[in-house]
Amino acid sequence: MKRVSTVVIKPTDLEERLDFSLEVPHTVHLKSFPEEDIVPLHYGETLEILLCDGLAGELVIDGKPYELGGRQVFVIPPLTVHANRIQAGPGQMAVVKVSFPDLAHFMDIPAMLAYQGLSLDRLDPTGPPYDALRPIVDRLIEHDDRLFLRMAALIDLFALLSRHMASGEKIAPAVSQAKNDFLTAVLSWTQAQYAQPVSLADIASHIGYSKSHFCHLFRELTGMTWTAYLHSVRVSAACRLLQDGLTVGEAGERCGFANLSHFIRIFRQVRGLTPRAYQQHGGDRPAVRR
Repeated sequence: MKRVSTVVIKPTDLEERLDFSLEVPHTVHLKSFPEEDIVPLHYGETLEILLCDGLAGELVIDGKPYELGGRQVFVIPPLTVHANRIQAGPGQMAVVKVSFPDLAHFMDIPAMLAYQGLSLDRLDPTGPPYDALRPIVDRLIEHDDRLFLRMAALIDLFALLSRHMASGEKIAPAVSQAKNDFLTAVLSWTQAQYAQPVSLADIASHIGYSKSHFCHLFRELTGMTWTAYLHSVRVSAACRLLQDGLTVGEAGERCGFANLSHFIRIFRQVRGLTPRAYQQHGGDRPAVRR
């Protein structure tokens, strides 16, 4: 099926860039979690809907942390910074992404919402009930090769979401424009400099804040420390190099780790296994579950 997959490509930069088109205006990815899954802070131009079933861990959406547990739905509007840390376990997640410019060849959802005085920036981030949304997503999967039935499912999906949008005033964002600019600057700098021997003092000085103020604000907006974020960026980059066949030592050195033992310790802390074990197992290969 062209728009349904169990293979999920994690974002490697602050801006997530995905290939959408007239043929693929939306996707459904089905994820399982045989090991801990860490997705660093990023944003995309798509609407993203997460259907979580039996997961443990935390999501951070627009600077606000949400604890995972039971059956939950989270809705992430376009250009909203978010991240997740999900523990290994039997739970599952269905990730629906919609590209509105490509979907507009068939129907203009933002225009339809505007006609009713609604907009995507008024979405409740915790979304509609899981049991109400899941049957619609199952229809998207089942009718992936039948255009009219797929479009009908998307209409029902947005009709349901529209009932969870605030009418009148927009939902106040968790992050002000100034704080969003701060966060974007920090993430962009970290992505560009992670391979260098950078420190907390370096990033705080670059942004123009004291270390204590910088640490407090970054944790407030992301739910994690900047050092933990730096580790996640470095380990994600190292995973790509290990998959490309570089040695453990080469991958660690290229990703900014001071020495091999430090690299192995941080990699195990983030991924739950050593770099060599990761490489021997061919990287992340989640079990296929439907």
